[in-house]
Amino acid sequence: MHNPLPTALVTLLLLASPALAQNDVCLDANGNVDQAATVGWQNFQAGASADAMQQLVGTWYTEIPSPQTGQMAYRYQTLEPNGLFTMQTRVCDSTGACSDYPGHGFWAAQGGQGGAFTTMTITSETQVTNFCGITQVMLQGNMMQSAQGQVWQRVQ
Repeated sequence: MHNPLPTALVTLLLLASPALAQNDVCLDANGNVDQAATVGWQNFQAGASADAMQQLVGTWYTEIPSPQTGQMAYRYQTLEPNGLFTMQTRVCDSTGACSDYPGHGFWAAQGGQGGAFTTMTITSETQVTNFCGITQVMLQGNMMQSAQGQVWQRVQ
């Protein structure tokens, strides 16, 4: 007798695969797939260093001031060894009123020589969906500083 379960499972997996793959793309400001950025992500991820990523795994904290609005963002970001990340941002104004903004995405890292890393992320949160970004950081102990001067502290 034929067991329909394996066929149903394969069908379900085939249907789910395109939906899962859609999250692993870069979108432009209009919500369209940015082919160049997506290819850049795919190439960067393919060249990711497991050793570099392992050095950055953990939970990082930073504060991001916005002098023009008088607000301060307090951000925790957890980089997981499987290439996923989550973040939680609390933005507070000068009166003490605060709002929370969760986010998540994919990440990869290359480099590591002398503490220098290049990271690339695909971020989705309340303001952006599948936003791709690349940055360079220097790791020194439990501190990480971006090329733009943003300082992150490892808290876990």
